[in-house]
Amino acid sequence: MEKKIKIKLVCLVIVGIIVVSIWWILSGHPSGETSEVTKEYRQVIQKSTWSYDLQNPEHRSKHVSAAPKNITEKYLPIWKKLFMEKNKISENYYNKHIRVIETGISTDQSRNLSPERGREYFEVLYRIKIDWIEFSEADHLVIRKKNQTEYLSIEEFIDEEESAKEKFQKVSSFIPIEGAPLSFEDAVQKLKQINSDAKYLKPVYLTLIFKSPSYDTEQIANGGILLYGEGTIDFENNQCVEGYINLVTEKGSTMRVRCWTE
Repeated sequence: MEKKIKIKLVCLVIVGIIVVSIWWILSGHPSGETSEVTKEYRQVIQKSTWSYDLQNPEHRSKHVSAAPKNITEKYLPIWKKLFMEKNKISENYYNKHIRVIETGISTDQSRNLSPERGREYFEVLYRIKIDWIEFSEADHLVIRKKNQTEYLSIEEFIDEEESAKEKFQKVSSFIPIEGAPLSFEDAVQKLKQINSDAKYLKPVYLTLIFKSPSYDTEQIANGGILLYGEGTIDFENNQCVEGYINLVTEKGSTMRVRCWTE
């Protein structure tokens, strides 16, 4: 009897191990080989989703502090409206892909003679998520003029927005993308297949292509998500490489750079 009980217990343990193993695989937990990919992926996403450190007084030559609730409630809807209009996106797209992380107030601390010194800005840090891809971006709006004590009213803000948007305002403009054409693993593989130098590349961070004159028109015709990589070809001879792959067009480029400077 005891022998039969022992045999049954052993069988139950074996069945339990098999069931747990199947669940582990089906639920998406990585194997030993995939766990390295998962670690690599997490590092890339971490570097792609930077955020403000509001305790640090310096941020892009501005002093930044957390935005009071009343200021956020007043100006965040304005930023959202401008952002949606500029990028021609729907409320549904915004709700699906855009998430505001935090808002801040900053004052321009440029040199004393600068006409911008003393202006106050409403800063918006947000994340854009497209399938497995996630990265951060920041915009800002002028909300108080130099040497003024009162914040701009909505009507004044609209007038200021028209006159100052080119110089003092940043609302990012990009080509909306609904989904990521490549998985992370496929993107890394294609990154390393661009040319002979690309095989040394390791993925570093992701970025969405924002509309800018500095980008080649052909490269951004259909929008794009860029996966950047860095690598070492020959450290002793000071040869390293940087490169990227566009996940939408699947076009990429590499450039040899110095590993170190004397």
